[in-house]
Amino acid sequence: MRLWIFCFCLLSLCLGAGELFRDDFPGDRPGPHWRGSGGAFSVADHTLSIRSGRDNPVLYLDGKNWKNYRVGFELIRPTGSRFDLYVGWRYPEFVKLVFSPPSPGTLKFVTAGGETAAEFDYTGKVDAKGPLKLEVDILGDTVNCKLNNVEIGSYKAPAPLSGSIAFGGEWNTNLQIRDLAVTQLAAPPAPKPEIVDRFTRPEIKNGTFYVGGKPVFMLGVNDSQNFWEFGKFNAEPPFAPNDVFTDLMSRETAGKMGFNSLHVPTSARQAADPYLAELALTPEQADELFGLGYPQHWSERARHRSRIAGIPLIVDYSALHLFTMANQRERIKKAGYPAELYHDGGFMPYVPELPIGRAVYNTYFRGGAEYWLDGGKSNPWVYELFNEVQWYHSKHPENKKRFGAWLKKKYGTLAGLRAVWGGETPDSFEAVAALSPWNGKAMKADWMMFLGDRFVEIFNDGKAAIQSVDPRRKNVYFDIEIAVASLWYEQNGIDYHKLMKAADLFGTEGGMPFGLFAESGKSYLDDVMNNSKIKVMFYCDLARSFAGEKPILNQESYVKRTHGKLGVVPARRSDFPTLFWFEVFHNYSGSQVYCWWQGYKNNGWKTLEDARKTTKSVPPALLNPYAYPFESLKGFQDFSNEIGRLAETALPYPRVTQEIGILYSLPSVWRQPHAVSGNQKFPYQQNCFNWYDAFLRRQLPVAVITEQELIERGPGSFKVIAVPYPSHTFAETPAKLREFAKNGGIVLAGEGSLKFDPYGRELADSKLSGPNIHMIPAGLPPQEQAKELNKALDASGYRAPFRVTGSDTKLLAEVEARVIRRGGTDLYFLCNWDARTAGTVDFHPASLPGEQFYVTDMVRMAPLLAPSGREEWNAAELRAGFPVALPSQERVLIAVSTARPEGADAPALTFDAVRRLAEEAKKKLDAENEKLDRELAAVEAAEAAAFRAARKPYPAEPENCFALDLSKAANMGFRDETAGDRKGGWTDQGAMDFREFPTGRRNFAGVPFEVIDPGRNDGKSCIVLAGAIKYFPLESTDIPVGGKVKKLYFLHAAAWGGQAGKQFEYRVAYEDGSTADIPIEGGKECADWVGNTPVANGSIVAETAKPNGVRIGAYVTGWKNPHPEKPVRSIRAVSAGADAVPIVIGITAER
Repeated sequence: MRLWIFCFCLLSLCLGAGELFRDDFPGDRPGPHWRGSGGAFSVADHTLSIRSGRDNPVLYLDGKNWKNYRVGFELIRPTGSRFDLYVGWRYPEFVKLVFSPPSPGTLKFVTAGGETAAEFDYTGKVDAKGPLKLEVDILGDTVNCKLNNVEIGSYKAPAPLSGSIAFGGEWNTNLQIRDLAVTQLAAPPAPKPEIVDRFTRPEIKNGTFYVGGKPVFMLGVNDSQNFWEFGKFNAEPPFAPNDVFTDLMSRETAGKMGFNSLHVPTSARQAADPYLAELALTPEQADELFGLGYPQHWSERARHRSRIAGIPLIVDYSALHLFTMANQRERIKKAGYPAELYHDGGFMPYVPELPIGRAVYNTYFRGGAEYWLDGGKSNPWVYELFNEVQWYHSKHPENKKRFGAWLKKKYGTLAGLRAVWGGETPDSFEAVAALSPWNGKAMKADWMMFLGDRFVEIFNDGKAAIQSVDPRRKNVYFDIEIAVASLWYEQNGIDYHKLMKAADLFGTEGGMPFGLFAESGKSYLDDVMNNSKIKVMFYCDLARSFAGEKPILNQESYVKRTHGKLGVVPARRSDFPTLFWFEVFHNYSGSQVYCWWQGYKNNGWKTLEDARKTTKSVPPALLNPYAYPFESLKGFQDFSNEIGRLAETALPYPRVTQEIGILYSLPSVWRQPHAVSGNQKFPYQQNCFNWYDAFLRRQLPVAVITEQELIERGPGSFKVIAVPYPSHTFAETPAKLREFAKNGGIVLAGEGSLKFDPYGRELADSKLSGPNIHMIPAGLPPQEQAKELNKALDASGYRAPFRVTGSDTKLLAEVEARVIRRGGTDLYFLCNWDARTAGTVDFHPASLPGEQFYVTDMVRMAPLLAPSGREEWNAAELRAGFPVALPSQERVLIAVSTARPEGADAPALTFDAVRRLAEEAKKKLDAENEKLDRELAAVEAAEAAAFRAARKPYPAEPENCFALDLSKAANMGFRDETAGDRKGGWTDQGAMDFREFPTGRRNFAGVPFEVIDPGRNDGKSCIVLAGAIKYFPLESTDIPVGGKVKKLYFLHAAAWGGQAGKQFEYRVAYEDGSTADIPIEGGKECADWVGNTPVANGSIVAETAKPNGVRIGAYVTGWKNPHPEKPVRSIRAVSAGADAVPIVIGITAER
């Protein structure tokens, strides 16, 4: 298929403007794109001949799916035979034009079912016996025929036609066809019917969503609509009996599960299909740019859409990336577009600065909206324009021109620019287009600010495209789904604070880890689905700061239970409501769980063990009966019931009490090292997490505040702002912090914080000192920082609104406690996030006005009796506190109120009963963990063995080994001072280099190597070849050997080396002129230098870590010389031209 597409692209270069296909019939037979049956087909003198005896011949053009096209050719009928022309050919679907013999001379339009739909007489209009020039137009659902430029007749089909063409006849056919051409026609203007809005949608009010005047939490799932994953087989073992997995999602299923919304994907190719003529794209080009559309699935997608009609939908536009991400650069090339169309940023695959890039996005947005609107028969609610954009950072020349104009508008004159940029200032604003501002110092800050503004423009363009087809319905909203890792990427140009001035709500992703957490680092997706609890909490609270008073919606939430390196284990029923209540108490107003599917395909599981195996390679799949026992999914309805009775208290803004804010500094993020993986660690980032954790461990009401929120909206409810050593800052921030302290707020500031403005200039007035400002010394390890923070906080006079105490300090450190205070009710959320323990803590709630109170377990709906034995509590009893049972990783909801909660009719609990609940939870937990721990021990033992095997030494004989001299072939050093300057060293990524690599005589994997000291070789120590970075050489110079060798050992690595397949090769040249090639493949002999991934034919060596925590290393692989009797002259390294950037560090030969 790939070869065919390539050939088609070559052919298309020869076509005239608007031509889809031309055939002048060269040679002596039809070309390879023709398929025939029932006759004889030949070519002579550029004429196609079709002949038959007692057969009905058909000759069709294979592999085309045209829409809105014209077919033109010359027809000769030497014996007056009947001629059939098929259009919209997608067998068994077509429309057939039947041209009878000259007498009677009629044209019939015949359906695929054999019915004559229309008939016309052409005898009096043209000479039916002579050559006929046919011109047939297929426009939408209409077929129009001309003979010799005379209109003969037309036919309107029941639906728009698309497909190929075919020629045919009856018995004794004799036909000749010449000069065939198929040309693209402009699509007929589609009628835009007035959309009848049949449904209601939640409205945004009080920072959350309302339906019928009441606040609601929007709960649903990412609905894959993969019809092949659903069927009656999903109700047979190993599945539990059920009626919700047996067919695609529906309104009935959503109601049973407790869903009031759904997150649905949009097929990019299907959405674009009506617009191909407007885009001037052939179907084949569209397949490359939008991804394969799988038209055979369209009818089932439409059935799915009708089954969920009326449910408010979050419309996801991620498929454009998902269906083009494989070989995207090659796809762009095959479609005939320049390589500069590629945008390296995940789910934003094309630069929107090129016209075709803009057109692709615009078409996708419009077509997707039209598809899901379905003329008003479906209910799109939120349009999620982009999904998980890791970064927007278009370096396209057109974008740099925009940057120049942006600078001119900001500064007015070059003198104004020079006052900020200093020596980086170009000769003119136009000359900015020649710079690489992302590598600059002062200019980088303006570049990032510009990108923030630019992305808002792109967002608004997408919003306008959708509103052009969905302009009038009420309560329709727009957002993107952020990639949480992007919050730390120095190259991410999306400024979420700016974006939220245009977006209606804040869309995010992620979920709390259930079970024993183990960081994986396998991939970006795995990192997102497997984040530590502190990261998740921090991201949730940072979302609140970005969103302000707008709602937050988790558009891809993860409920996943693991047991360390054992991997996924069955989820508990309580996991689902626990996550959703956690989200409520971090100011979220909706959650769409990933994902309603088996995981790409119908896996055909026969046992639970079969289902378990797929969890190792497939993202969360709610239809997996091992990972999600059907009983566990009832947790959706549990939460739906609980939030239903508590929504008026829990959901409106202002919501959660937040009094301590960790300061998030975007200028400091811009100055972090270049990010290459989702689990990368940066000093300022880690300080944010550590300070947050220090307060969380004391059950303090900690959250996050951004610099921009502080500057523009003020401190809000925060009483304390903690500044965890950010290096750079917006110029206004220090003064805002001093003002906050002057007005009675408390500032806890890391010594040396906020020293530089965004441009890297030292701030003259950044010093934080005075009353209510407490300094935390610099250079402290995390534990000491925590001690100093708590000491300073206690000294400041701050007092938390409630307290949690207990004798089990390990349990206490894992307890999260939050409160929503609404009128006469304080609703508390407590959760013990430790997977290995359960127990009891003593809770001392905030004081409420009044003399009589009630304490209620709002999950069990059971009153807690006061020490007096009565349901009513007095103020003294409340101050003394009460026990709370904390099972492992399970929500606890406690209401302290002045009125008895309605429906709290379960048997009352005493203090002793609460403690017994904790004891029972601990026994049950220990039993579960004991079984899992036995399996875990076996996995860890096997992993330890695999770890050793991945680092196995070679049986080299050091006394017979000699290192080859790479000094003349080396072109890069290990250290790189400036990223992207094309000077290196390493892979030209700045601080993300391998400056840690040891030099000199070194033993790796049992083999002695000589690693060049760049200080003694003009800064050069290794060979770096072209891959994703094209400006490195494709091959090295010759490396001399000079003698017989029985083995060669290579010390090497690769950047962007995670893909399988050939990355480079070593070419061995023998003295007799012969050569031998040694292929180096990803995953076999080499892998990425980041991550230390085991390879099949090699060993991991030189392992260490960057200061940001990223593990790095290299690989040694050996090669046995098949001709040890032949002297070897030299070796050279040759890149395969793939994405991988090969790096050769040393070569050793063994005699």
